[in-house]
Amino acid sequence: MKKTIFLCFIATLFIAGISSCSKPSTPNPNAQFVGTYYGIGNFALSGSLTPYTDTFFITAVPSSTSGIIITGTVSNPYYLTATASGGNQYYLANNQSFAGGTTLTSGTGTLTGSSLSYNYAGTTSGSAFAFIGTDAKQ
Repeated sequence: MKKTIFLCFIATLFIAGISSCSKPSTPNPNAQFVGTYYGIGNFALSGSLTPYTDTFFITAVPSSTSGIIITGTVSNPYYLTATASGGNQYYLANNQSFAGGTTLTSGTGTLTGSSLSYNYAGTTSGSAFAFIGTDAKQ
């Protein structure tokens, strides 16, 4: 009888111990994007594509689990903010000033392995333009 009670007590402790275990916490969605990216992009204006070499940096917004900051230089330095979706995508905040007085109206980035594909749209002097490219994380 004592043996049965003892085994029930041990089983109860074992089950309580297992149920108190939790999954490891998921890293912040923005953490996977942090890094330096380098590649060739395309600038599209009035239907023509112009290739350009780009390097940009993504950092996490302090005290945020999803905010990211994208900085780099095209013709002028730029600073953009975006929100990581929790998957492998981020979305630019709308209507941000961009290099050379242009405005980005929308944009997304998708991380696949160490490659970041991006597609940003905007306007400059009343004309629509796009930055499209895939950069490798360094």
